[in-house]
Order: sequence, then structure tokens, then C-alpha cells
Amino acid sequence: MLRNSSQILCRDAASRLTAMLASNGDRVNFIFDAGGRLRESSIPDGLKAQYS
Repeated sequence: MLRNSSQILCRDAASRLTAMLASNGDRVNFIFDAGGRLRESSIPDGLKAQYS
């Protein structure tokens, strides 16, 4: 986890970005497949983007 004045960045054991936490408490999540490719991102209001 890396912290600065405006956000917190969370990474998994492979150093992939798994979440970003904003200073206002909003969180963006990132999901990767077994090959390390980004498959989905989601924001606090429930919207999701899927990647292929």
C-alpha cells in the first residue's frame, strides 16, 4: 500500500494495482485474470467497466 496526501494505492503480490482510495473515501477496484490482464474496474456508484 502506498499512501500520499490525496489517495491510497493498493497492489497485489504481483505489483498490480488492485484499488485506489481517494481522500474523500471513494474507492476504485481493479480485477485481473490469471494471466495478469485487467478484466474489470468498478467505481463507488456501482458502475463497472469490463475489458476483453
